[in-house]
Amino acid sequence: MDITAHRLHNLLITNMPFDSPGGVVRHLGAVQSQEYASAKWAIGLRLPATSNAAIEDVFNKAACFVLMCCAPPGTSCIRLT
Repeated sequence: MDITAHRLHNLLITNMPFDSPGGVVRHLGAVQSQEYASAKWAIGLRLPATSNAAIEDVFNKAACFVLMCCAPPGTSCIRLT
């Protein structure tokens, strides 16, 4: 068993069944990071056919995401609404 391949598959990095940023966040439940750009990177990593502009567009339209403060202070969390 290749533990690395198994972990990447389970983290949905090599197994990417999504067609939208909302699908990624919906499956994960939330994407948490220290910075907003890192949260977008985590979504884009699992959705290579998308672009930064597409993720920004979904966020700016408030179609799928809510940015909220989580503990500790300064941590961002993107959640499906």
